[in-house]
Amino acid sequence: GFSVGIDQGVAVVGSRSDKTLTFNGGEGSATLFDVVSSTSFIRKFAGPAVLSYFGSAVAISGDKIIVGAPRSDANRGRVFIYRRDGTQEANILGEQITVVPTGFPPELASVSFGQQVSIDADTAIIGTVKVVGTGGEGRVYVTRYVGSSWTSATNLNTSSTFSDNF
Repeated sequence: GFSVGIDQGVAVVGSRSDKTLTFNGGEGSATLFDVVSSTSFIRKFAGPAVLSYFGSAVAISGDKIIVGAPRSDANRGRVFIYRRDGTQEANILGEQITVVPTGFPPELASVSFGQQVSIDADTAIIGTVKVVGTGGEGRVYVTRYVGSSWTSATNLNTSSTFSDNF
């Protein structure tokens, strides 16, 4: 696995080059395993497009799974958040949303939004390696599950400039 996460006996394993293996990688996948009952397979789900690097970063918290696809959308990147359906393991993805960053002027291209992801309960953070057109610094975004939906991903470090691909 290129990336891994575990919570409450469920592991998520990301494979950014799964499916269509090419020089630059494939569409990618994320696979869930129940590690408590003899590492049994639960479900595998594939990325949105070839070369999206879906599965480059994965995390899990309770019933929520987050998967980064940093090369999606012409390298702008995209993050997918799934919610496990606790009533039936076979239908593990009861809900799916897609997160894209806010606050990017159209002339700027984000490089690798979703390169790093983490989730804790109803809050997710998403990293980007660098933002072209801003001097090369990276950014960190936060999204929260409020009520019945996820908020827009907002820049965590709006008042500071970080170098070295923060």
